[in-house]
Amino acid sequence: MKFEEIPYAASFRVGVFLLHLFLVPIVLLIICSSFGESWVADFIAQSFGFALGFCVASLIPRCAREGRWVFAAALAVFAWGFLYELSQFPLRKVMRDFFLDEDMLVLFTLPAWGCCCYSAGIALVLRLARKTTDAWGER
Repeated sequence: MKFEEIPYAASFRVGVFLLHLFLVPIVLLIICSSFGESWVADFIAQSFGFALGFCVASLIPRCAREGRWVFAAALAVFAWGFLYELSQFPLRKVMRDFFLDEDMLVLFTLPAWGCCCYSAGIALVLRLARKTTDAWGER
């Protein structure tokens, strides 16, 4: 299916969005498990979310519309956890926990980063498709 065949007025499908929301962190976690035990390796592995999003949007363009919003839900969960911890502890401890502690890093920070990369990959494909469509005047 080409991008030109996707109706622009298609409604937002919650089921497809939830599928993206749960599968993306799981797939990226599987990728992370093959890298190493350091947080730098995990960060790099979660960055593969960009390539994953690019591939999903290129190969399954009908799912791209919902996938580009995965970052919003992931950042909402991250913000909720961060603000909750901030209400309980000082800023220095919360920053150390969320960005250096292995447990919080794996639970909140890295999945949020991976989902942001995934959404950015999808957004890039959608933008390139829109520019291609506009350049040919077929919109």
